[in-house]
Amino acid sequence: MKISYKWLQTFFEQPLPPVDKLVETSNFKIVEVEGTEEIARDTIIDLKILADRAAYMLSHQGVAREFAATLDLKLKNRQITAVSPLKEVLAPKVNIDSELCRRYTARRVEGIRVRESPEWLKSSLTKLGQRSINNIVDLANFVMFDIGQPLHAFDADKVQGSVVIRLAKEGEIIETLDDRRVTLREQDLVIADDAGPIAIAGVKGGKRAGVTEATTNLLLESANFNPSSVRKTSTSLGLRTDASKRFENNLTADLCLEALENFSALITEAIPTAQFSAVTDIYPKPEETKKILINPNLISERLGMEVPRGEQGKILARMGLEPRIVLDSKDGLISVKIPTYRRDLSIPEDFAEEIGRIWGYDKLPETLPAPVPVKVNKEYYYTEKVRNLLRDFGFSEVYLYSLVSKGELEVQLPLADDKKCYRHDLSEGLQKCLTANRPNLALLDATSIDIFEIGHVYEGSKEKLKLGIASTDNRRINEGLASIADLIGKAEIKNNVRELDWGEALDGLPEPNSYDDLGFELTKSITTFKQYSQYPFILRDIATWLPDLQTPPDAEKIIKSEGGEWLVRVNLFDQFSKNDKTSCAFRLVFQSMDRTLTDEDVNAVIARITKALTKEGYIIR
Repeated sequence: MKISYKWLQTFFEQPLPPVDKLVETSNFKIVEVEGTEEIARDTIIDLKILADRAAYMLSHQGVAREFAATLDLKLKNRQITAVSPLKEVLAPKVNIDSELCRRYTARRVEGIRVRESPEWLKSSLTKLGQRSINNIVDLANFVMFDIGQPLHAFDADKVQGSVVIRLAKEGEIIETLDDRRVTLREQDLVIADDAGPIAIAGVKGGKRAGVTEATTNLLLESANFNPSSVRKTSTSLGLRTDASKRFENNLTADLCLEALENFSALITEAIPTAQFSAVTDIYPKPEETKKILINPNLISERLGMEVPRGEQGKILARMGLEPRIVLDSKDGLISVKIPTYRRDLSIPEDFAEEIGRIWGYDKLPETLPAPVPVKVNKEYYYTEKVRNLLRDFGFSEVYLYSLVSKGELEVQLPLADDKKCYRHDLSEGLQKCLTANRPNLALLDATSIDIFEIGHVYEGSKEKLKLGIASTDNRRINEGLASIADLIGKAEIKNNVRELDWGEALDGLPEPNSYDDLGFELTKSITTFKQYSQYPFILRDIATWLPDLQTPPDAEKIIKSEGGEWLVRVNLFDQFSKNDKTSCAFRLVFQSMDRTLTDEDVNAVIARITKALTKEGYIIR
């Protein structure tokens, strides 16, 4: 998530530290910083917000709270002046017809003008990578990025009758604001009026009641929806939005009214003629602020270092948890109030983590851990042993797709038609791998392609661990199997593949005592990676009679010296003698690192090699 340094500053009473200090603090105590960027005399900080903190950190306010706690900064008491409702403007009628809607707040606004956004608003959103739409939509987005609550505005004159939050009817259709016609399912939650859906709850607004330049009256929405419902709907419909991202991370419903009042105040500032109704607020099951007792001794014990009781209290206070010492407790327990937006705090160990990261894990004492006896994992041991044996025997391990076109177990939302089922064997993938690599034998200077794979399949309504061995030469398969004969049972033959139930074979093997014979010792040998070409290669054969006193290595030396950078491999593949003369045949592999070679390119090199051989007395056959 992107945040603005200048925007973040508005949450604090004192100046923020320099950007590099914020970045360092975040990386060590909050979340990872993926990068920074200077835009319009501001610094944009890109934070990697993970799921455990997304419920409260996908906003400038959430990030500000974290920096306040970690850097001991004082947050401003940002008071929003609530707009004064008029009796003449009637509050919207709303009915919640599904428990998937946890709270719905709404109000009507009259006398508005939809125009281009002011420069400050456009600049604030543009720096975060957002496109400016109009003053109403932009203000809604501003509040969302400011405090984290998504908002929506409908054209009130296009809403027919009352508003109901309900499940869609199977096959019901809505046209979204981005002109997509979406067919809904019974499990999709919608905002609807008497004529049908006007929005997909928590995901996307509908075009029928969308705000345009002709809009003069608004219906403002600030609501909260079940996170699982939003995630399933947005995923199945392929509609991922900034709003759905926040709702599906279990946003607190307590933000709804605050966001609506923020939105209203900004509209008043931008459009002084706007007139507001009272707020319709339906909140069937209000969230309760939880209280938890914390034992400071337990916190220090869990962290493995002594954090003074007083320091623990200060850190909890900086986190906004209002710590209170329980006076009648002999252990000096601390009572804390957990804000509803902190979904991640529920057990004492959670507070140990929070106190530890803010106090500083760098303060942990440097002590060696006590030796712990490790039980040898049987499957891992014998799998590594088989890997080592087959590699030593010249086989290469491959990791192939576990999702294929056909199988017993089908994926609900496949990435592609050929990756919609869990594979039922290893053989199909290994055979395709052989076919794909067979043309490269000359380039690899190999006589056969020898591969193996150890992986899971779904067969007979259950998952199994299999071992597959494949080669373009059946003799090599039998030799490979012989190298691991002591560890395996009977292998099933499938064309150029031998496949066996590795999990079943493991059951018959004794329990290992240690990993000592797996060869994990460190070595000083260094393997240098050599870049390979992505372009096709060309083969050419040269057969020649050797002059007297010349040998095949002499001919190969001449070929290599004249072959140039495109000649990547020379292989002597045939040799015989006749009438006291020796004939040698060489296979030449040509390949470029930067382009596809043509026959003309290679023919010119062959001509050069032929000329050099002839000059030395070789007779080309």
